[in-house]
Amino acid sequence: MFKQNNKKKQSRSIQARILIYFSILIIATVSAMGAIFYYKSSRTIEKNADEYAYQIVDQVGRNVEYYIGYMEDVSSILYYNPIINSYLMTKPENLWNKEAEEQKIVALLDSIMKMRSDIVSIYIFGRDGQVITNERNYKLKEYVDIRELSWYTEAIKKQGLPVVSSSHVQNFIKDRHNWVVSLSRQINAFQTQEHLGVLLIDLNYKAITDICSKINLGQKGYVFILDEVGNIVYHPQQQLIYTRLKSENIERILNTTQRSFIDAEGKEKKLVTIKTLPKVGWKIVGVSYLDDLSLSKDDIRNSYIMITLVCLLIATLISAKIASNISRPIKKLEALMRRVEDGDFDVDIDIRSNDEIEHLGTSFKVMLQRIKELMKQTKEDQAAIRRSELKALQAQINPHFLYNALDAIVWMAESKKHDKVVLMTSALAKYFRISLSKGKEVIQVKDEIEHIKNYLVIQKIRYDKKLEYTIDVDQDILKYDILKLVLQPLVENSIYHGIKNLPGGGTVEIVGKQVDDKILLQVKDNGVGIPEERLENILQSESEDKVRTGGVGLKNVHERIQLYYGEAYGLSIESKVNVGTTVNVWLPVII
Repeated sequence: MFKQNNKKKQSRSIQARILIYFSILIIATVSAMGAIFYYKSSRTIEKNADEYAYQIVDQVGRNVEYYIGYMEDVSSILYYNPIINSYLMTKPENLWNKEAEEQKIVALLDSIMKMRSDIVSIYIFGRDGQVITNERNYKLKEYVDIRELSWYTEAIKKQGLPVVSSSHVQNFIKDRHNWVVSLSRQINAFQTQEHLGVLLIDLNYKAITDICSKINLGQKGYVFILDEVGNIVYHPQQQLIYTRLKSENIERILNTTQRSFIDAEGKEKKLVTIKTLPKVGWKIVGVSYLDDLSLSKDDIRNSYIMITLVCLLIATLISAKIASNISRPIKKLEALMRRVEDGDFDVDIDIRSNDEIEHLGTSFKVMLQRIKELMKQTKEDQAAIRRSELKALQAQINPHFLYNALDAIVWMAESKKHDKVVLMTSALAKYFRISLSKGKEVIQVKDEIEHIKNYLVIQKIRYDKKLEYTIDVDQDILKYDILKLVLQPLVENSIYHGIKNLPGGGTVEIVGKQVDDKILLQVKDNGVGIPEERLENILQSESEDKVRTGGVGLKNVHERIQLYYGEAYGLSIESKVNVGTTVNVWLPVII
């Protein structure tokens, strides 16, 4: 039972192993493909994010440049205005129509202000202290020297070129604190390029905010602007910057030559993308948080895991089906083998799989047929052996032989031949003792020789001078095993059919020796011999009755030897009419 259960376990393990091998192969393949796909996708996302951020920053830069360019055009309108230029060239005390001239300039400023709502104010500061503006009811702070303000000094340095400041609070007017970006420009005389004053256009900070605030760089990304020395022009969290609650890596932004880099400072990693505006020196900086990119990666990873699980489920079902198809004929063959193992040799082996399993089933079927043939042959051989044994047993207790022997003993007793009675009785007793041999089929050669010697002693007493015999057997072969009662039928045949009817009697010789790897026992007589036509068929079945004597026939001895030792052994007969007969008994050397 344990053996059968173990076989069932092994059978199941074949299907399980096939399923495991398929699963490992599929999992390894899908995992490798998924890892490559995920890596490539991640790299593509990072590359696309960098390109997208740069395009956004570039677009913001172009919008800012366009806006500043437009404001420079506005400043040029005023810069090249002859009324303004003439007004500033004339000393205030020499200007007889000062008020009228100022009204013309203010009207011009008003018209510009009406067209541009993003302009907070326009001031023109003359070198002689003139101030012209579109503002009404303004008062300059007495303690503020306009000429010391940065936008003024920068304009003087540029000598007529527009200068754009960073964002700041315009604080030279009482009670006004506008957050502006200033465009200032020195006004020069048309002919002499003499310094006449400074034009100041304050731009509403909201205009810059509108350009930058609608930019989408992920959920947390943003854009900010630096001037050429690192001052913040615009930042969506500018108050936090000024209060130092938030910081940017400005030094690296100013010094880098790359258009982007990964800023790993702080708790979060950021992709910093930079676009420099060559006209004003500003840097448009886009900040994208890698966590936003990770969200995209997480989406890809989750999608990949879902697809992988579905693929693995489908692959597992397919693998189970394939494993079942492969193992089904094996299981069927195993069940048939188990029936054969239980003794059922009539199973119908019909394995159809068009592969090695079918070939194995065919081979098993052929082997089973061969086993059945061998079993049938074995049964027939066993039956033949039983018949031979029965005949041999019958020969041992041949009633005719026993009757003759006892009759001879009685006759010798009545004749007072007590010595021969003792001799014959003793020989008869030994003869039957060795014949029985405690039921053994195989005895030693010495016992077989002793047996035939007792038989000849009995026959010698019966036939007296008509029978002579000699026994010449090598001592070396006496220890070997031999099928018992092989010689008696041969000797009996020589006596009754060879020398019994000779007028002067005859002689029987028993010779034994080893020839190469075989034992040769010979029974020779100088009797009447066997005619050649009978000699050819004497060992065949149809001739059995013709050669039989009162004991066991030659054919019976020949068949017994071949059944026990194989067809390489048995009897061979040499005979000539009126010369004699020699029966050779070939046996294997067995101890």
